Parts: sequence; structure tokens; C-alpha cells
Amino acid sequence: MNSTRFDTLFSIRYAVRVLERYARMWHRLDVVLRVLALFSGTSAFAALMGQNTTLGGVAGALFALIMCTEYVLNPPRREQEALKARALYADVLSRQKALDDDALEQAYQDVVKGDTLTVPEPLRRLAYNDVTEERGCDLAEGYRLSRLDRAVSLLA
Repeated sequence: MNSTRFDTLFSIRYAVRVLERYARMWHRLDVVLRVLALFSGTSAFAALMGQNTTLGGVAGALFALIMCTEYVLNPPRREQEALKARALYADVLSRQKALDDDALEQAYQDVVKGDTLTVPEPLRRLAYNDVTEERGCDLAEGYRLSRLDRAVSLLA
């Protein structure tokens, strides 16, 4: 194998951090959608009880849109998929002392082959910077974060 043990461990830690951030993003998005649905549904009910059909219709339509968005995106399922994939990488990381360099690389490659999640690029940059900082590497090796990256970091 061409990579060093340090490179393999860095890659495994990077995968764990990416998937942690990805799961956290979906969890927080689920919470936001549920809160918005609660507020819009309550607003629709209150408006209809007050016989304000226009406001009730708008709030009801907003409620329906939020619920459709939650149904289509299905954040809890995506969060669980990310946590399941993270557990596979974390398992390899936990066995690192018992594995020689080639076995560690092979275990990592086996997990990578089964990983089908597509993570957005801003999460990848954030996770890379996390691992760079965690490993005590030079911070200049990390990514310079754009405004979008910083905004995504609030959600993930």
C-alpha cells in the first residue's frame, strides 16, 4: 500500500468528522422543520378560529409546504444513515492498535467501498479543518472558509 499509517488514520478521522457533521446537519434541519411546522399549524388554527380565512389559508399552505419538505427530505432517515456509516469508520479507528499498517488500510478501504453517502462540499471542508486542528497540524494546511462554509457550520 502506498499510504502511510498517519495518512490512513487521518482519512479515517476525516470520514468520522464529515459524517458527524452531516448527521448533525440533518438533525438540526429536522428540528427547524418541526418547529416551523408547529408555528405555522398553530397560526393556521388560530387564524381559522378567529375567522380570518385569508391568514388561515396562507398559514395552512405554509404548513403544508413545510410538511411536504420534511416528507421529501426525510431528515431522520438521512441522519441515521450518516450515523450508521460513521459507526463503521469509528470501528476501524477503534481497532487501529490491533491492526498493522496494511490491515488498517485494507479495513479502511473496505468501509469506503460500502459508503454511498454524498456529503456537500462545505461539510467536507469544515471536517477537514476539524481533523487538521485535532491532529495538531499547521492550520495553514486547512481550507480557508467562505461565507457559505461559515453559514453551513452553524447548521452542522
